Amino acid sequence: MELDLSIQSEATAKYHLNTIKNFSPFTKYYLGEKIGLFGEQGTGTQICIWNLDKWGTNYTLGWHSGKSSENPVRKGRGDILIRSRRVRSRQGQLSNKVPLDYSRQSYFEVMFLNLRMKISVQGSLVKSRPLARTLNNTSIMSGEILGRTIVLTLGMSKVERERMNCGFFLYWHGRLIEPYKRVGGQKHSADTGRGLIGVADILIDEEDGHHGFSTINKDLKIVRFMPNWRSGSVGKWMNTGMQNMIISK
Repeated sequence: MELDLSIQSEATAKYHLNTIKNFSPFTKYYLGEKIGLFGEQGTGTQICIWNLDKWGTNYTLGWHSGKSSENPVRKGRGDILIRSRRVRSRQGQLSNKVPLDYSRQSYFEVMFLNLRMKISVQGSLVKSRPLARTLNNTSIMSGEILGRTIVLTLGMSKVERERMNCGFFLYWHGRLIEPYKRVGGQKHSADTGRGLIGVADILIDEEDGHHGFSTINKDLKIVRFMPNWRSGSVGKWMNTGMQNMIISK
């Protein structure tokens, strides 16, 4: 294994390697194999998570292998699941079919607006599912909140309609922070906007240049002001978008 001495000294690298070997199941040969995936000139980041607790005070985890021979029912789709399939409590939530609440694979599929890395769960590669591109009969709306332009994509999803789900997926700089957020009548009736999904992202201003505390505080204020604006956007879509609705996956 070659070392980049411009990043760390040989002594520091040896210390880090010994720490990894002592507190993880990885060996230097395994690490060398993973580093080799980048190629001679390649760069990147790999994050490995192991030794997850199998149970806690209110959950028990189950592992599905990514090998077809070991997991024929799910055709080798590796996953880590909360065995109870328990879903989060939300206003207006009646359906118990919310896979991203209890499936790591399902959550990672929509965790980023634009996935720029490879994510594997139990040896199975996660297939990114950009929500805005899966919707039908979409409308793109924009509005200004606290001086910042927010772009919202609204549309219908056959999958979520069959699951009796609806709501907004709110992203912050491309990272999911709140799924299935209901507004207006969606909080009180499962049939209001059933299958209607909204996707909105709060983006940093180009002139800011970095994620400073002032920028983050401003973003959080925008999140607090968004429900009223989203509720109005749903009303507009319901009055126009429902007229020629065609539902697709």
